[in-house]
Amino acid sequence: MIQIGDIVEIQDRTGVEPYVIDGERYTVIDVQESGTLKIADNETTAFIPQSQVKKVKVID
Repeated sequence: MIQIGDIVEIQDRTGVEPYVIDGERYTVIDVQESGTLKIADNETTAFIPQSQVKKVKVID
């Protein structure tokens, strides 16, 4: 389950092509009841369905 603060990688840009790039990593800043994620990096904030991303394990 993806939660606020998780890092996700874009797997499918369908519907959000102008805002994100396949393979790019973003931080989840909100999870809506519908399953839509609000994601952000240093320059972009976008909404994307949870099914179009995968959670990334970050090893420090």
